[in-house]
Amino acid sequence: MEKSMNEVDLKKIEQKAYKESMQDGFTEIFAGILLIGVGFYFVVKVIFAGILLIGVGFYFAVILFAVLFFPRIVERLKRRYTYPRIGYAKLHEDPPRKTARGIFSYMLLVIVVMVVALFIIFGDISADLWYRWSPTLMGAMLTGGLIYLADKSADPRYYGIAVFGLVAGGVLSVYRFESTWTGITVYLLFMGSCFFGLGLIRFVHFLYEYPVQEEITDE
Repeated sequence: MEKSMNEVDLKKIEQKAYKESMQDGFTEIFAGILLIGVGFYFVVKVIFAGILLIGVGFYFAVILFAVLFFPRIVERLKRRYTYPRIGYAKLHEDPPRKTARGIFSYMLLVIVVMVVALFIIFGDISADLWYRWSPTLMGAMLTGGLIYLADKSADPRYYGIAVFGLVAGGVLSVYRFESTWTGITVYLLFMGSCFFGLGLIRFVHFLYEYPVQEEITDE
């Protein structure tokens, strides 16, 4: 019983520390940049419809840049703005293999559910139908990530963002655009802008709430 209570207390401590580390808004800012970048991939894809390599190259460039440089940039920003204000704590991180396996399993589950749902509703799975409902698919993908953040930080706001993103994806999927790519493009640019704006607001509030204390020296 005592061990169980200690485990609960430890989890609460970890959640509080994780929530504190998220106050700077950098997670939302860079998630927004990534979504906007992928959204521009679809813009490039439409503009250069006849040149496949340009669209594919732009997409992989965005993903590669995010994977290689985002963590380093975020860490540098935290060292400059976050740690001097609230201190530094080494947070527990899940093993990379476990995280990757969880992400892959969730994505696969979402895709399977989407395929089954579309087949039941429409009786067929075509490329146009899949593209049309891709905003809902992306919304479901984001929901998984946001629920993960909510569990890690015990911050209920992420549940609200998850619901908002899922509803927005559903609305854009139902609306009939002229182009099959328009829905997912609008969704990525819209949600990316929302994430970026939210992160920027949190960052400004963080700087205001936690000013750097100047050292007082005895003269």
